[in-house]
Amino acid sequence: MFTCARCSSTCNDGAKCSCCGLFLDFPCSGVTEAGYRKLGDRQKSWRCTACKSTGNSPRIPPPTTSSPAPITNESLMEEIKKIAAMVAPIPKLVSDMAQVKTDIAELMTSVEFAHSSVKDLQDKSLKIEQRVSETEKVIENFASYKNKLAKIQKEIDEKEQWSRLNNIEVKGILTSCLAFVPTATLALSL
Repeated sequence: MFTCARCSSTCNDGAKCSCCGLFLDFPCSGVTEAGYRKLGDRQKSWRCTACKSTGNSPRIPPPTTSSPAPITNESLMEEIKKIAAMVAPIPKLVSDMAQVKTDIAELMTSVEFAHSSVKDLQDKSLKIEQRVSETEKVIENFASYKNKLAKIQKEIDEKEQWSRLNNIEVKGILTSCLAFVPTATLALSL
């Protein structure tokens, strides 16, 4: 947030002159916000209308000639301690990653076992379904076989009854004479 150098209003966004270093809001700067954004890297060399009319060239800041602060043993030890503190969790992370790899391998084994178990169950279920369908067909055919069997039994009974009609009933033969029945039967048939 800054104050516009021309209208003294408080602004959130605006343009900065590279010559005088003043901040201007977009209406006072003479450039639209979209136009200023399109400048890209050239925003660093943008000049306000006052600097353009006077022909001022952009200010180049003087190079800083400050030398870096001398490195002491204490500051070096502090940096080493900071680095050591940052590196300390790495072995635990490595062991955690190894544990994660082991867990993933066990999980894969478990998933493969479950997959094979499900496949076995599907195969068994398919076999049971086939047997059930075969049993249903047998049950459907059983009623017709039962009717056919009853019909055949009736025919057998009728034929046995018909064959009994041709039997000869002989009365008055004693049981002691039964030994001669086959010969008597033979004599009758001739």
